[in-house]
Order: sequence, then C-alpha cells, then structure tokens
Amino acid sequence: MLLSMTGHGDASLSEASLSASVEIRSVNHRHFKLNQRLPDGYVSWEPAVETLCRAHLRRGSIQATITLQHETPPTSSIDKELLARYFSQVQEALGDTIPSLPELLPALLSLPGTVSQAGSLADPPSHWPLVERCLGTALENISRMRSQEGEAMATDLSTNLDEMKGLLKDITDRTPVVTQQYRERMGQRITQLLEPHDVELNHGDLVREVAIFADRSDVSEEVIRSQSHITQFSGVIQEETSNGRALDFLAQEMFREANTIGSKANDSQIAMCVVQLKTCIERIREMVQNIE
Repeated sequence: MLLSMTGHGDASLSEASLSASVEIRSVNHRHFKLNQRLPDGYVSWEPAVETLCRAHLRRGSIQATITLQHETPPTSSIDKELLARYFSQVQEALGDTIPSLPELLPALLSLPGTVSQAGSLADPPSHWPLVERCLGTALENISRMRSQEGEAMATDLSTNLDEMKGLLKDITDRTPVVTQQYRERMGQRITQLLEPHDVELNHGDLVREVAIFADRSDVSEEVIRSQSHITQFSGVIQEETSNGRALDFLAQEMFREANTIGSKANDSQIAMCVVQLKTCIERIREMVQNIE
C-alpha cells in the first residue's frame, strides 16, 4: 500500500479548564524531518511528540503545531515604581521633546520587569495526557489522508506501467521490420552502384553487413530488463509497506534502459515509441518523489 508524503491532519479536545488543538502538515522529503511549535513552557514535550510522530510517519518534512487554551488565564500585575522610574529616565533623556504618557505607555509596559504574571498555568506532566490523545487523533487523520492519496497514486502509476508495456511490445515487434528494411535498402543501393560496372552483388557480403547492423541495433536485452523493472515496480506497489526509495531506484533504471534503446534505435517509429516511453517514466518519477 502506497502512502503519500503530502497530507494534513488536525484535532481539538477539551477537558476541565483546558483545551488543546493540534495541526500537522507534511510534504515530501528524503528523510524524516520534524519541526515542532509548542506552547511556552512545554519544551519538555518534544521527545514524546517526536516519538508519536515517528510511529505514524516514516518520511517527510512534518510541521506539528500544538496550542493550549486555558479558561482561567494567569493574572498580571504592573510594577508601578519601576514604571515610574522608566518614565523618569525617559524624561531626563528627551527633555521637552518627550511624547505624552499615553503615547509612551505601550513601550514602557514592554520593558523588562514592568509587567509580571502572578503565576504560570504551564503544567506539562498533567496536561500531556490530553495533548497525547489530541496528537494521536491528528496523526490518524493525516495518515488517512496520506493513504487515500497513495491509493490514487498507485492507480495512476499502474496506468503508466501498462502504457509502457504496450510501447515495449511495439518496439519488439518493430525491430525485425527495421532489419528487413535495412537489408532491402542496402541491397538496392549496392545493386545500383554495381550495375554500371557489370559487377554482381555478393549476397554473403550483404548478409554480413545486415548482421552487423542487426547486432548493433539489437535492443532485446534492454527491453527484457525494462519489462523486469516494470514487474518489480508493480510488485513494490502491491506490498503492504510503502517503499518510495525502491520505486525511485526502479524508475531511474527504467529511464536508463529507455535512453539506451533510443541511442541504439535506427528507426523513426522506434524513436517515437522511446519518446512516449520516457514521458511515462518521467510522470512516474515525479509521483515517486512524493511516496513515503
């Protein structure tokens, strides 16, 4: 079963005075790469979050965002004495050009120590069970989406493989015809050249020349290897575990064989088949880059 590396999953859960939301996005990547965005004070969750994500996702660039909402936010207090000292220092520095207090207030309140919270509501150990359930649901959702997209990709890949099989058969059927046409053209050409000199064509020499041409343009090995790659590719698609790396390797080998067939072929129809063959392989290679 193929799995796409592109997906999205989210979930939200509430319990007592705490609400948790998780959003997970993933795109293709050569390896597993996780970027976490956690609430302030909850950095200790990072190893546990990564362990859960790795249990569901093996490859891809993954963005996991976790947010918490408390019904009772922490209370804040203003240090009035410190705020007054800050304001006094600004007055001394700017003199008559100092702005009014309402204009300065936002900047003064952002200075260190001016505003303090009476207590933090961050409690990673007690809040983790809720977030763990929420994260698990989000991971199930993204896995379902990746699986559905993988099924669609498997269908499209199989269609391209069937088209490649047909093109390889056309190349195989065309190869003997090319050799025969070459023999006829070569015989006619040599006969025309020898006729003014009353010299007869040596059929042994012609057969030898045609044999050399046939050997030089023989693509049977490349066709057989290409057919083997297609069979292996189809087998990997049907496996229970998604294996994008194996498919990527097979696609590269397919393209290599297609190039060799194109370089050996000495016929316009075979060349056209090779162009179509490469088009199919290129479509396959693009999709394979997004398979886990």
